Amino acid sequence: MIRISGTQAVLFCLLLQAAISWEWQLHLQNLLGTDAYYLIVQAQAVLTTGSLKIPDGDPIPFLMAGIMRMGLTGEAAFQITVAVIHGLMIGLLVRFLLKQIWGLGAVLGCFALVVGESIGLYHVFEFPKLSLALVTLFAGIAVYRTTAVSKIASIGLFAGATLIHPAVWPVAVLSLGFLAYSDGRFNKYHRAVHATCVGVTVLSASYLLLRQGNGILDRYTEASGGPGLLVFMSRSNVPRFLQVEVFLVIVLLVGALCIGLIKRNYAQVVVYGSLLLLTMLPTSVNEMYGLGERMVLVVAIAALPIIMMEATRTPAAGASGALNLKSGAVALATLCVTAFWVPDVLANALPKVDYAKLKYIVDKVETRKPEMLIAQRSLSFYYTALTSRDAFIFDPDPDWDKRKIWRVVFDVNVNEILYFAPAYCSEEPSLTESIPRTDAVLIREDCWETFRKGVSKDDLPGLWDRVWDDEENPSKMRPSFLKNRYSS
Repeated sequence: MIRISGTQAVLFCLLLQAAISWEWQLHLQNLLGTDAYYLIVQAQAVLTTGSLKIPDGDPIPFLMAGIMRMGLTGEAAFQITVAVIHGLMIGLLVRFLLKQIWGLGAVLGCFALVVGESIGLYHVFEFPKLSLALVTLFAGIAVYRTTAVSKIASIGLFAGATLIHPAVWPVAVLSLGFLAYSDGRFNKYHRAVHATCVGVTVLSASYLLLRQGNGILDRYTEASGGPGLLVFMSRSNVPRFLQVEVFLVIVLLVGALCIGLIKRNYAQVVVYGSLLLLTMLPTSVNEMYGLGERMVLVVAIAALPIIMMEATRTPAAGASGALNLKSGAVALATLCVTAFWVPDVLANALPKVDYAKLKYIVDKVETRKPEMLIAQRSLSFYYTALTSRDAFIFDPDPDWDKRKIWRVVFDVNVNEILYFAPAYCSEEPSLTESIPRTDAVLIREDCWETFRKGVSKDDLPGLWDRVWDDEENPSKMRPSFLKNRYSS
């Protein structure tokens, strides 16, 4: 029987998946992903100053900056980075699948590949940093063996995953717990090793939480949008098939929990019960995706290798050696089907931005050369990426000089603004100006602030909604966890 090594399988799938993903992106007119130009701005800062513009500890801009040093554009660097991260994710999932031959393990393995291809690709575009942490977590599971050296390597990878993004910390600890009870040779020595694993993971995550100050904790204390799973499943802007896949993963976790209760396997109950509890963490209403919702996707992805190994009770310690060609054929067939089908579906589901329109707006704004621009998220980061000037996606702080700040607003016309704005805003037309061929208006912040205060929800509910409750027109103060990331 022909055998394939695990490293060969991972490298092959990495190259195949990365090539498919990058080639698909090249045919798109615009970059996908909410934070694409935010990361480009960060990478540009790394190239010019050696540090991040907004110190959020994200390693992705450093990876992109390394690619940009080779003469590639920021857009190409983003495309290559997300393609490689997703390729690694799929490659490691295929490695887990190749440990199965036929039966339930192969069926669940193919399901995991489909989930990894769709939810994983969606996650990579929306949350590249968190996806990199999950890939590192997968690598920690993949290298786990019974030898002390492999356990040390696993410790390093789990700790590295928590340092990349602290949100994976609870999942990393639970993964270590799963590896512990699935190890057939679990004795006092192994208990000591696993206690060290958990200790290092907890300490590394705690260090990062303390280093970031109130950032992560404030996000949870400000959370008021309900349990993450329920909010995620009710979102209209999330592709329906992704919600179905997340639901199926939750069903599998509930099934495994029930089996653990029946068999009185309390280690299994703790692992799967804790994973389910993580999906119920509260989410924040001040973010497009609060941490509670992000944790839902983290659990859905991180649970895949655990479910695959649990399906046939394959001990992690048996993960070494050659791989089976039959299961390799199943994996390749599944990968080919999903890799060519999912991207086109996601292209219609991921947030789209008309960058040609934004480019026209940026050119008009640049005639004023404002010290600070306030605009919706996509325009804000796109403006900074093109001009290297500051832009902001929240209302300005109270002590900022509003006469030095300009704002681009959408779906509000000049006549509506001038009706409530101060007289000097109409007497000096340059302070409130429509941008031709768009539905945007360029207005100085003091004029906008006065106008907005005059709009009553009772008298003009439609206008009030466009001014105060529309993502196109920022109206919220920046959350406290972002206070230490921006400066005026």
